[in-house]
Amino acid sequence: EALLLGENGILNAKGIRPENSSFLLLLEGCRKLGKSWEKVCMLIERMEAEQIKIEPDVVSLAIQIYGEKRKWALAESIAEKLKSREIEAYNALLLSCARLSDSKRAVDYLVSMKSKGIRPNVLSYNHAIR
Repeated sequence: EALLLGENGILNAKGIRPENSSFLLLLEGCRKLGKSWEKVCMLIERMEAEQIKIEPDVVSLAIQIYGEKRKWALAESIAEKLKSREIEAYNALLLSCARLSDSKRAVDYLVSMKSKGIRPNVLSYNHAIR
């Protein structure tokens, strides 16, 4: 993170403002390196503080990371940022359930989708039955 975003980081040295893709790269790195969910929270908070639009790909990845760490409340709270694209948020939640073999939670999310009038798609069902 410091190398890319820090005061003496690559982007600052070149006068480039970080954007969504910069944070996506950092989140993917956090995931691969097994960094704590707190680090993900810090990155999301930094994006908000710097008024960087949080795109669906960042939200989806953050949901998956939180879900994999069983931080469901955080996963659900960031899913709220995808209000206009709720199916993507739910699919990220369902993918996390699949990776953890948490079929009960997956069914709960499917029921929640239907109760909100969100129609699950093929990907939703694929994640739910894994």
